[in-house]
Amino acid sequence: QHSDQFILDQINWLKEHHGINAVDYADDYLFGRIKPMQRLVELVNMPWSGQVRVQLLKPEFIQWMVETGCQWVNIGAESGSQAVLDSIAKDQKAEWIEMGVRNLAEYAPHIEANLSFIVGLPEEGPEERRITLELIDRLCQINAKARCSVCVYMPYPGTPLWPDALERG
Repeated sequence: QHSDQFILDQINWLKEHHGINAVDYADDYLFGRIKPMQRLVELVNMPWSGQVRVQLLKPEFIQWMVETGCQWVNIGAESGSQAVLDSIAKDQKAEWIEMGVRNLAEYAPHIEANLSFIVGLPEEGPEERRITLELIDRLCQINAKARCSVCVYMPYPGTPLWPDALERG
């Protein structure tokens, strides 16, 4: 992990040499350390985007996002089914997805929410898939700035679900 000063120096160099005017914080665990990340975003003081967990999307946090120039967020929703989320140890409640997208629509309608879902996970059956697809429909109705992508599950060596994929053939 780099220091705030190192990151700030890199961004200032990019501004000076390439004229960047926004930052996309590409970090899977961007707000896993909330206060340090908020401090960095405030130090950089440029429009930004990044990965955000749905449980953070409460009015107070969204207000901070607006104040600091957030343009869009990526949300790894994965599934609308709690059983599927639990099977992949997602550590989020399915209802938080809808709550977060609804809060963005209400408190920051200009911020785009890019949500990614996965179909074909080992614990997903037709009912779980239906639940996910219905959630996607609701999200797009709730928030005009919600963009949902659906990816097909692909196990990779070294990931937690790889041994299960080998067992299932």
